[in-house]
Amino acid sequence: MDAFFILGGRGMVMTILKFILICFVAYLAIAIFSASRVLKKRQAEMMAAYEEKQEKYAHIDEELFDNTPDPELKEGVLTHIFHKEDEDFEHLKDNLTEGEKVIYTLYQMQIAVDEGRGSVYNFFNSPSKEYLPFLVDSFKAVGSETLADLMEKVVALVIAEQTGKYNEENIDEDAPTFQDYTFDYLDMVESEQLDAKLVSYMRAHKQDFIN
Repeated sequence: MDAFFILGGRGMVMTILKFILICFVAYLAIAIFSASRVLKKRQAEMMAAYEEKQEKYAHIDEELFDNTPDPELKEGVLTHIFHKEDEDFEHLKDNLTEGEKVIYTLYQMQIAVDEGRGSVYNFFNSPSKEYLPFLVDSFKAVGSETLADLMEKVVALVIAEQTGKYNEENIDEDAPTFQDYTFDYLDMVESEQLDAKLVSYMRAHKQDFIN
């Protein structure tokens, strides 16, 4: 008799556990479904915002330029440049105004560093290197002599490495590395308030950014 009740008790426990498991699986399925719907909604909203921005800044006239708030101006100008990029990537450099070359060149360094996940060296090891002739002067153009000086050091290090002058036999252990220069770049971008300088440059050279 005791064995019967023991077996019956175990059966009850198993039934309860199965019920709990079913409830958990059902809850998990509902949660995943809900999260999926939220994610799809957000993705749709982001895509709609992206398409709206693409259409808005496909062409920038004087009114749009003047009415675009400072925090949005850099992104708006870059969106316009990306539109040119989509139209004719092969001849993009030739189709950019002097002002657009400045902004696009500095953007290329920005994405090369990628908030510290990349490196200043990535600029020279990718299609961005096409804009190397404009790199130092672009920082000077927006009024950042400190970053321009840093870029001259980076360029010198790249040349030393690519010509074989930078190797373990003749390098000073205390000499700056690409990683050091990457961290310096990030610090200077913040201390120099580079984005604010870009906006001031664009406002001062409006004719280069309207079409």
